[in-house]
Amino acid sequence: MRILLITVFLAITVFGIVAESKTEYYNQYTTAIGSENWVKAELVMRTALIEYPHEIGYVTNLTYSVRKQQRFSDAVKIIEPYFLKNPAETRLKDNYVYALIDAGWEFYRKKEYTIAENYFSLAHRTDPKNEWSVNAYGYILSHTGEKEKSIAVLTKAIKDFPSNTTIKGNLNAVILSLGWDYFNAKEYNRALPLFEEAFDLAPDDQWAINAYGAVLRETGLITDSIVVLENGYNKYPKNDFIKGNLIWAYILHANNIKDGAIGQQQTNKKTTSKLFDQAKTYYLKAQKINPDHEGVLLNYGVFLSVTGQYDEAITFLEKGEKLYPENDYFIGNIQFAWQEKIHALAEEKKYDQAITFLLKARKRFPLEGWFLAECIDFSWEQKKYADSASYIVEFAQLASPQEYRKPFPLSKEDVLMFRSSRLVWKLAELNQWDTANRFLGNLEKAMPGAYFVTELKGILSFTHGEKKEGIALVNKAYEQYIAAHPESRLSVTIPLPLRGTFRVGGNNSNEAVTHAGLNRYCFDFMGSSENGTVIKPGITWPGKSNEDYYGFGADIYSPVDGIVEDVSDSYADRVPSASAVLGDGNAIFIVDSNGYHYVFAHNKKGSAKVVKGQAVRAGEVIAQMGNTGYSGIPHLHFGVYTPDWKASIEIRFKEYTLITPNGKQEKKTNSIPQTDEVIRN
Repeated sequence: MRILLITVFLAITVFGIVAESKTEYYNQYTTAIGSENWVKAELVMRTALIEYPHEIGYVTNLTYSVRKQQRFSDAVKIIEPYFLKNPAETRLKDNYVYALIDAGWEFYRKKEYTIAENYFSLAHRTDPKNEWSVNAYGYILSHTGEKEKSIAVLTKAIKDFPSNTTIKGNLNAVILSLGWDYFNAKEYNRALPLFEEAFDLAPDDQWAINAYGAVLRETGLITDSIVVLENGYNKYPKNDFIKGNLIWAYILHANNIKDGAIGQQQTNKKTTSKLFDQAKTYYLKAQKINPDHEGVLLNYGVFLSVTGQYDEAITFLEKGEKLYPENDYFIGNIQFAWQEKIHALAEEKKYDQAITFLLKARKRFPLEGWFLAECIDFSWEQKKYADSASYIVEFAQLASPQEYRKPFPLSKEDVLMFRSSRLVWKLAELNQWDTANRFLGNLEKAMPGAYFVTELKGILSFTHGEKKEGIALVNKAYEQYIAAHPESRLSVTIPLPLRGTFRVGGNNSNEAVTHAGLNRYCFDFMGSSENGTVIKPGITWPGKSNEDYYGFGADIYSPVDGIVEDVSDSYADRVPSASAVLGDGNAIFIVDSNGYHYVFAHNKKGSAKVVKGQAVRAGEVIAQMGNTGYSGIPHLHFGVYTPDWKASIEIRFKEYTLITPNGKQEKKTNSIPQTDEVIRN
C-alpha cells in the first residue's frame, strides 16, 4: 500500500496534475493555450483522456495541441481511430480533415508530393465539401503530373467557394504552370487559351500579365502583347520577367517594321524612311528600359547597320560583345557592319578610305577571307596593281581562310583564279613584265602545282612574244585540270550565234592563247565574203575604219534560253590593226539552265540589247559584232564554259552551210567548223 501511494504521489508531483472533473480539465487546457503552452495543453488532454477516454472534446483538443506543435502526422494518428469509430461526428471529421491537410502540406514543403497527395486525397474523400481539402487536393494534383485534372477540380471549387481567394490563386498558378509547359515546348497556340484564362481570372496578377503578354508576342499578336506588358510594367516596374518580355516585344515589333521597310527600299523610299523611324522608336523604348539588355544591343546594332549608321552600329555591338562574350552574334554583326561600311565607301568610289577601313578590319579579323579578297579588288580598282598582286599572294598563303569564323566556302583557286588572270592580262598590257613574273613566282610558291598558275605563266609568256612556250604551258594547264576533273570534258550542240557568211578562227588553235589550253574550244567569227575575205573590196589591209570589214555591226544572237550574268558596253571600238592589242573590251555573259556560261566578246560599243539579270530566249538579238578589247579587227569571240568557269566546252553547231574553196556548198549538222573555213548560217 505504501509503494502504491508513493507512485501516485510521484505522478502527481511530476505532472502537477491531480484527478479532476471534466470541466477542470477544460479549464486547465484553456489556461495552457492562453499562454500558448502547447506542450502542457497536450499533457492536460492526454491525462484527461485516461480518465475520460470517450470525451470527444478531449480528442479534438489533443489533436489541435499536437498540430500546433507541427507534429501533423502524430495528430493524424491520434484522431484517426476515433474518427473511424464515429465518422458521423462532425467535430472528429473536421479535426481529422484538418490534421490530414496539415500533414499533407508538411510533405509538400519537403517536395514529397506523392505522400502529400495521399494525405490530401484522403482529406478530400473524407469531406469533399470542405473548401480547404478541395483546395489542397486540387493543387497537389498539379505536382503529381495531373495538371489538367487539377484545373478541373479547382475550377469547380471556385464555383462552390467563390469568395475563397486561396483557391482562386492556386487555380491561377496551375493554369499558368500548364501554360508554361506548352510555352516552353513552343506549343504557343496551346499555351494561349490557358494564359488568357489566367489573365481573365486575375487581370491584375503580375504573373498572369507576364504570361499572357509573352504568349501574345510568340503567337504574332505583338501589338496586343505590348499593350498588356506595358500595363504590367507600369504596375510592377520591378518585375524583371515583365520587363524582359516587354523589351523583347518592343524588339520583335521593331524588327518586323524594319524588315517591312527593307522590302520596300527599292520601290518606295518615302515609306521606307517612315517605317525605319517607327522601328527606331520601339528600339529606343526597349533601350530606355534596359540600355545594357543583350537583345537591345544586338538588334538595335543590326538596325543601325541596315540603315547605314555603321559607326554607331559598331559602338553598340562592341558594347554587347564585351558584356556578352559568349554570344557569337555580336562579333558576326560587328564584322557585317565593317563590311557594309567598306562596301558603302567602295560604291562611292572612295577606295582609299575603303582600304583604310579594310586594313583595320583585317587586324580585327585576320583570317577573314572576304576582307582580304576586297583588298585585292579595291587595289585593282585604284589601279594599284602591285598591291593587288601582293594581296593575292597573301591570300594564297593563308593556311585556313574563314568566313564569319567558319571555313571559307570557296577554294583558294575559286577566289584567286579570275583575280589573278585579270591582273596578269593587265600587267602584260602595261608591259610590266618584271612585276608580273615576280607575282607569278610568289603565287607558285604559295600554291605549288596549281593548274591556273601554270596557265597564267603561259599567258604571260605568249603575250611577251614567247608564243610556242606560252601555248605549251596553257595546254599543260588544261591537261592538269582535266586529269583532276574528267567530268568537265563536256560538249554542247547549239545554233550558231550569228547569221550571214563568216570566216572561222580559233577553236583549238596553237596561234592564240585565247583559243588554247582551258580556252581551246572558243571560236572567233569574222564577217566575210564567200571566198573568205574579211575586208571589203578596194580596202588596203588592215583598213582605216571598222566599217571596212564585212562583219562590223552584225547582229549577235543568243543560242540558248538563259539569264544575263553580266554586261559591259562602254569600251570604244579600236581602229583596225594587223595584230591584236591588249586592252579591256565589251562582253556579254549568259548562263543557261545547265549552269553553262556563254561568252560573247569584243562587242561594238553601245550595241548591247540586254542588261544584267535579264532573261533571254534563244534567237534573241543581244548585241552587235565589234572591235573592242584584245582584238585587231572586228570579230566575235564566242565560247561556252563549265559551270565552275574553269574550262571551255566543246561546241557543235546544229546546222550551217560550209562553203568550200572551190565554191561548193555542203550542209552540215551537229558539226564543228574548222579554222579558216567559210560558213553561212
